[in-house]
Amino acid sequence: DRLSAVFALGGLTLAKHLDGRLGLLLIIGTLYHGFLGTQMEASFGGRVYRGLGIAEALGLNIVFSMTAFTIHALGLPFFFPEPLTGAVLSVSDTFAIAAYPLIVIGTLQRFWIARQTARGKRSYPGTKDESR
Repeated sequence: DRLSAVFALGGLTLAKHLDGRLGLLLIIGTLYHGFLGTQMEASFGGRVYRGLGIAEALGLNIVFSMTAFTIHALGLPFFFPEPLTGAVLSVSDTFAIAAYPLIVIGTLQRFWIARQTARGKRSYPGTKDESR
């Protein structure tokens, strides 16, 4: 799944309508989020599929793709001035910026789940000890 995320987000990053720095941050954040899940699986003996993850990221990507297609099909402007700073953003830039809070929330959720699992306060299906 990480390889497919790199290809999908890498293609978006290489597009002329996305700032490459935003795309690179999006790739790094997505990979880091997946890495945390892998580390939790290695540490606790099972994968915990709770909180924000790849499914939500793919859902956001589908919504973005449909929105971008509709904007282009209707002939609406794809670039617009950002109201606070006046910087020119594209719809793709807006998508990348909107995805960052989801990555942060998902990362914090992973840390919280790991903390709860490590302290034994909660048992999740697939973890080492499901008897609690």
